[in-house]
Amino acid sequence: MAKLALVRAKLEGNITANIQLVRELVSIISAELAKTTPERFQALASHLFDETSQLHSVAVAPDL
Repeated sequence: MAKLALVRAKLEGNITANIQLVRELVSIISAELAKTTPERFQALASHLFDETSQLHSVAVAPDL
């Protein structure tokens, strides 16, 4: 049971960290909405896909 609790805690931590990364990206894009180009988005989103993140892709569209 202790092993299961540890796995649950790690999974919860990973999910929470990934959600926080995406929230940060949303905040930046919202603040810079008028000047967010595809190149700027790529630069901002590139740090989401480092070795500690389980994220594989992120897409943004108007009124998504």
